[in-house]
Amino acid sequence: RFEILGASVRVREVVKSRLELARSAERAGDQDASVPQRQALVLQKLVGLYGLYEHIRRVEPPGARRTYTLDRLAERMQGVGSDADFDSAEVIGWFHDGTDALRVIALNLMLANEDYRDFLVVLETVDAPHSLFEQFYGLQLADEMLPKLDPLERRLLSDAIGRARRKRRFRRDPPLMSLSSSILRRLTNP
Repeated sequence: RFEILGASVRVREVVKSRLELARSAERAGDQDASVPQRQALVLQKLVGLYGLYEHIRRVEPPGARRTYTLDRLAERMQGVGSDADFDSAEVIGWFHDGTDALRVIALNLMLANEDYRDFLVVLETVDAPHSLFEQFYGLQLADEMLPKLDPLERRLLSDAIGRARRKRRFRRDPPLMSLSSSILRRLTNP
């Protein structure tokens, strides 16, 4: 199993092996040689964003300034995600098995690339988020996926949002309340 960012040594090994694979494929004249090289470069960018996310969460006190900084970082993650070429199961695995930072990276890759999206990830971020920041991006993902949800998924999402809105921390966060209200309106008036 490949774990991105779980240990920087493992990441360096994966990046190195993907670059070596690309070089050997290039020498052999393989047309797809650039894929492993692109993946390695994307991984290097994600390693940097992972470190920045953890640093910001560790040193900046909660508040509007930290949220603003993390939002800019999420934009960068989405920018990298639009260039990413990973297996969707890999990205989904990063969310389910990862640290808080890796979960946020996976969410932003899912926002950037429709192929990575997973409804269970949405339900987990709404029902049992590791942070309000993660929950907000999970709701953004829900909003993006809403047009393609079937009736069962729509009901499950509505129920999850209802449970989340009953929690005091959620109710005290105006952006979460606003986004969840918008999603609930769209769920009831498709």
